[in-house]
Amino acid sequence: MDWIPSSNVEKRRTRGPTVNRILDQVPFGGRLEVTWRNRRAVGESSKLFKSACTALVRQTREIPLQVKSWKSIPIDIKKKAFERILKRFKVEDHMRWVLEQIHRSYHSYRRYLKRLWYDTCGTIEEARQNIPPSVAEDDWQYLTDLWSSPEWKAWSKKNKENGFKENNLIHTCGSKSFSQIYEEERKKTGNDPGRIRLWELTHLRSDGKAAHPAAEEALSKLKALYAEVSAGNLHMTEDEIYEKVFGPERLQRERGITSKELWGELRKQLDESKQRQEESEQRCVAEVQGLKEQLGRVEGLFSEQMNRFEGLLVQLASQVSSPVQTERPTVNPPSQRVKYESDTTISVS
Repeated sequence: MDWIPSSNVEKRRTRGPTVNRILDQVPFGGRLEVTWRNRRAVGESSKLFKSACTALVRQTREIPLQVKSWKSIPIDIKKKAFERILKRFKVEDHMRWVLEQIHRSYHSYRRYLKRLWYDTCGTIEEARQNIPPSVAEDDWQYLTDLWSSPEWKAWSKKNKENGFKENNLIHTCGSKSFSQIYEEERKKTGNDPGRIRLWELTHLRSDGKAAHPAAEEALSKLKALYAEVSAGNLHMTEDEIYEKVFGPERLQRERGITSKELWGELRKQLDESKQRQEESEQRCVAEVQGLKEQLGRVEGLFSEQMNRFEGLLVQLASQVSSPVQTERPTVNPPSQRVKYESDTTISVS
C-alpha cells in the first residue's frame, strides 16, 4: 500500500466552513436572480449561489456521503436539495443546471476530505482515526474503505494519467469558472471575447506572461501565427489558429477552453431556433395548402350556384317573353237571373 508519510506532509492553513452570512442578510422570503451562461451561474449573485450549494453539501448533511459517486444518490434526495436552493434563488427553470453545481460542490467536498484528512495519514488505521470534525464516524469509515479499495485505486490512477495527458495547461483563474471570466470580460469591453482572448485570460498572469512552461510554449505559437497573419503571409481565422496550436477538439478535452463548453450552448440555441423555424414553415405550408383546398371548394360551390342562378334567369326570361292569357268573368244569362229572382220571391213569402 503506497502511503505518503505524515511527517513529510504539512497541513496548510485553510479557510473555515462556509456559512454564507451575506445570504442570511437577504430578507426572509426574498430570492435572488441568477444569470446563466453555458449552464453555469455568472454575474452578481453567482458567488452567493455557489456558496449556498457548498453550504448545502457540507453543513446540512442532507446529501449522503456513503455512496460511491454522485450518480448513486437517489433522485428524490437531489430534488429536495434543489428545493432548498429554490427558496433563496429564482432558478425554477434550471433544475438540471442547479444540480450540476451541487454535483461540483459535492465532488469538491469529497476531494477536500480525502486530500486533507486521508492522504496525510501514514496507514489506513491512522486514517480511520483521523475523522474530520464535520463528518459522522460511520460516513468517514465508509469513505476510508472506499478510497483504500483496489477498485478505487485503479480508477483513480487511470483518471490521473488521463488528466495529466489532457490538462497539461493549468488555468490561473482560481475558483472562478471560465464562464464567469467570460461574462466579466464581456461586461468590461462590451464585446464577447474570442477563444484565444479567453485562453489568455484564464492561462496567463495579470502581466501577460505565462505561468508555466506549457503555457509559454502555447503563447509563443500563438504570437508566431498572429505575426504571419498580420504580415499577409497566412490566411487563418481565430478558430483555425486556436486549433492549430491546441489541436482539434476531442471528447472530454479540457485543454484551455473548448468551443463545446462556451459556444456549445449558443450552437444548441441556434439549432433549436432553426428547428422551430423549419417546423413553423412546415405548418405555414400545410395551412396554405389547406386554404387552397378550402378556396377550391368555395369556388366550386360558387360556380354551381352561378349555374343555377343563370338557369333561373333563363326560365324567368322565357316566361316574360310569352303572352299571358287571362279569363274574363262570365255574366249569368237572363233566364238564370229571372229564375233566381223568382226563387228568392217565393222564399220570402
